[in-house]
Amino acid sequence: MKRNIQFPIAFLLFVTVLVAGYFIGLERGFDDGRSEWTSLPTYTKTYDVGTIVLARLDGLINADPLNPNTAGVTSSTFAPLVDNIHKNVLPHVWSSDPNSLIEIYPPKLSLIVRGNAALHHDLERFLAIEQLNAKEQIVDYKDSKSSR
Repeated sequence: MKRNIQFPIAFLLFVTVLVAGYFIGLERGFDDGRSEWTSLPTYTKTYDVGTIVLARLDGLINADPLNPNTAGVTSSTFAPLVDNIHKNVLPHVWSSDPNSLIEIYPPKLSLIVRGNAALHHDLERFLAIEQLNAKEQIVDYKDSKSSR
């Protein structure tokens, strides 16, 4: 015995309104999130990236992390790191938000970054991972130098 399921028109209209409201809510939520992102206050913070930069330059790795040899470090030395940051840390922000920027300060092996709290949070996490990778590179480099 086959039973046909019938719904009253009022119920079908109600379901249609619910579905439409759901999608309108999603769109508004997305727009609200975007406006919330751009309304976050920006601030400037300095990041010490000496270990990361020096790990990429075999000839500049120094045994004393408090007094690194910065001779030969130029703005171009930081280019791979800055490119990595632009690609991996909220890439849409760098191109769309004119208040977010990275300045390079070679004498102190630092990056001066302007952005909002979300950007700084993600950047800190990214740099922590890069720092660990750099320390491993330095240890491997020193081990290879001492075994020669």
